[in-house]
Amino acid sequence: MQDGAVVDDVSQKEIAIAAFDYSATSAREISMRKGDRLIVLGTNMRGWIKVENNDLQGFVPESFVKKKIEATDEQAENPQPTYTVRSMQAQIEEIYEYLLTLGRRRDELLSDTAKSFQLSRETSQLKQWVIEREHQEI
Repeated sequence: MQDGAVVDDVSQKEIAIAAFDYSATSAREISMRKGDRLIVLGTNMRGWIKVENNDLQGFVPESFVKKKIEATDEQAENPQPTYTVRSMQAQIEEIYEYLLTLGRRRDELLSDTAKSFQLSRETSQLKQWVIEREHQEI
């Protein structure tokens, strides 16, 4: 098999679950959201798989999908929607926790920057005081 060549196995279809959100960065890729059910159309040698999602076909990183499940032709053609209130709430809570973590980190960085600025200011003032004292002694 040539590097990058797609392998399609029409005798058997698989369904994979998107483990993470992914935004397409080229015309050959497709976007997906965490929890999407994807029909696996083929794989290649570079860690990408060709999938179908919402009637669109394209490539996604293989590391972004999980739980490959063999499916019948009917299941592969009509995957069940996976968006439930519970799954969406869990995703919202996960994102919220991530944002809280980012906020805490930003607060820490801002505090460190303020402390550095204060230290620099005090150092400058001390230097000026020393210079003034040296001039007074002369």
